[in-house]
Order: sequence, then C-alpha cells, then structure tokens
Amino acid sequence: MNKLLLKTIFIILSLSVFSCTQKDVSKNTTLFLTTNNGNLYSIDLATGKCNWQNIKNIEDTRSDSYFKIDNNTIIKSYENGEIIVFNKQTGAIIKKYQENESIPESPSLFMFSQYPLVYESNFIFSNLNGKVKSINSNTMQPNWVYDVKNKVFVSPTSIGDKIIVNAGYNLCAVNAKNGQFITNLKFVHPLPHEPVVSDGEIFVIDENGNAFCLDQELNTKWQFEVNNYITDTQYDENANTNVTTDTNINTLTNLTAGEKLIVLGDAEHIIGIDKKTGQMKWLATIPIINWESPEDVAQVRKNLREDQDLHSILNDKVGVLKSLQIIDQEVVANTSSCIAVYDSNNGNLKRKKFLFNNEIIGAIKATNDFYYYVRKDGVLYKLDKTLKTETIVYKGIKYKPEDEYTSPYMQIE
Repeated sequence: MNKLLLKTIFIILSLSVFSCTQKDVSKNTTLFLTTNNGNLYSIDLATGKCNWQNIKNIEDTRSDSYFKIDNNTIIKSYENGEIIVFNKQTGAIIKKYQENESIPESPSLFMFSQYPLVYESNFIFSNLNGKVKSINSNTMQPNWVYDVKNKVFVSPTSIGDKIIVNAGYNLCAVNAKNGQFITNLKFVHPLPHEPVVSDGEIFVIDENGNAFCLDQELNTKWQFEVNNYITDTQYDENANTNVTTDTNINTLTNLTAGEKLIVLGDAEHIIGIDKKTGQMKWLATIPIINWESPEDVAQVRKNLREDQDLHSILNDKVGVLKSLQIIDQEVVANTSSCIAVYDSNNGNLKRKKFLFNNEIIGAIKATNDFYYYVRKDGVLYKLDKTLKTETIVYKGIKYKPEDEYTSPYMQIE
C-alpha cells in the first residue's frame, strides 16, 4: 500500500472520528418551554419544528407554573393545583394528580408557583396552604404531609435525604423519606426565592440582598451583608450635605451558583461573591444607554418604531433584571431590553446588546453557543454568543401579554 493511499485513509478516518465527536457534543437539541397561560412546548432546536405541544390557555388566573424533567418524563404543575406527568418524547399524558386542598382566600394567589422535586419514586412539592407533600409517582397517593404553618410561594429543594423549604422568614428541613421535621433556621428578613443547592451546600438570599451559605444541617458557614460593601449617598437638607445611607437592594431574581462564584443582583447592581469565603469579588452595574456613545445610539435607532423617537426609550426599562447565569468564565444577565455578558473573574462588561420595541419576555436560557429567549411577538429566538446574529427558532408561542409578573420557563436537553 503506497504512502498516498495510507495518508488518504488516515484523513478519512480522522474526519470520521471528528464528526462523531462533534455529534456527541451537540446532543442537547430539544428545548422545553412553558408559558404563563399553562402551555407546554417541545421544540427541536436543530430544525425549528415543534415536536409536540400541550395547550392549556388558562384564562381564569395567571399561571406561574414550571416543570421538572425526570428521565423520560416531564412533571408539570399548574396554578389550579393539578400536576401532570408527560412523556418527554411524545407529549402524551401518562398520569395526573389533583391537589384537593382549597385555593387560598385571595383570588390573586394561586396554588403553585413552583415545580415538583423528584425523590426516588416520589415527587415532592409545597403548596400555598403551607403543606409539603410527598406523592408516590406510581399510585399518585400521598406518602406523607408536613405542615410548615406558613404560605410557601417557591419550590423546595433537596440535599441528601432532606427537603429544604423556604417558608418566608424560616428555612425548614424535613426528612424526605417520612416527612418528619429535622430543623429550621430563622432569618431577620424574608427569603423571596427558592434555596439553591451547589456542591453540598445551601445558598439563600433575603429580600435586602444579603446572601447566606449553609451546611446540610442549616448551620451558617458565611453571611454576605450587602451594606458592608455597597452604600447609597443622599442629600440631607437639614445638614446641608450628602450623607451615606444603607443601600436599597431589591432582589428581583434568585442568586446563581457557579464553581467558584455566587452571583446576585437587583435593578441596578450585579454582585460577584466568592463561593468559599462569602467575600465580594466584584461589583458591576446593569448597562444603561449612553447617549454620548454612537454605538449605543445606533443600537437604539435600529429598534425604534415609526411612532417613537430616541428619547421615548427610558433607561428604567433597561434595568429590570430577569435572570443571571454563569456559563464557562462568563456571567450572562438579561433585562427586558438588554443582554449583558460579564467576565466572571472581575465583573468587567464584555458585551451588551439592547433590544427595544419587541422586548424579551422573562429570562433567557444561555448555553455555550447561543442565548434563547421569547420576545413580545411570541417568537422564540436564538442569539449567538457574540450578540451579533439573531435567528428565529420557532414562531407561535402563546402567552398572556398583559401579565408582567410571570414569564416563560425553559430547559434544554
């Protein structure tokens, strides 16, 4: 066999191996998405086609409902107390569970604003009446019920054999096998978001932006006090001078945990915290339009409607934080009108993109290569990592545009 033939065979084999490797890397090509009227979609990201959809179009009240992917099923909760198990591949309904407790007295509240946990052969959830329940996924009958005795608005989480429940001013741990109380931890300020578990530790944030790292027994390992790092300056008319005051942090989205970093934010700040020590590593701000920047003004002009002018775009629309995600060495943040990418090591702003007129609905879903999001026109888009090329993925996402408090929820597999 001559050398040229051997070289040709080697190149062909190399290309084949490379091709297979590339194919394995891009396995996650299905996006599952639910909207604030209860609709659930499975969308093929490679083809832009809808694999299946379950249309609810709930009209009686808002539906801040989510889902949990478990093996070949999707377990989705609905605002009326219903939990449905879907076949992930086909969308076929496998079984249903109906929460029979009465809806709380206020019609503006709904039974679920969370997704169920999956523990062994059970799914576990909390409801607005303060009950934590374990349901056998085969029989759809309760295994146990624990009463927190306080409204529970967000999803519980699990660590080991413990279920961690946010009950407002208290974090409560119960046994996942039998529902027995283990311990609890009280806080000065309420916790607006679900606990986050990462690397065997529990992270929570209170409404003032103070973050806590806890062990599995709910012992505090460190506490980040935001006012030790951030202060505001206000003018005191009586003293005729500027005075330093505590900053007013309003945590609109949950914290995010990476390998070495905890990130949290509000309408103005994004804060990077050392995951091991709880010390602030960096402080960044959400971008606003710099009217002196030709690049910023050009971005705004590209998004103007015919009935708008430059100064009809308000900066406060830019600064409503919807999500924070850590991807590789970057922190990705989005508001309704801006996507911003920061260096996770120092908080420096690397890239930004303003999107006005047809704004983003809720949180984006970031991957290594693309950022996915739904805009007001009901279209699912993807934006490449450079923030330069936006592509339509799928048209026809149904949602309630009048409900500004709930937004689409997405997972990619």
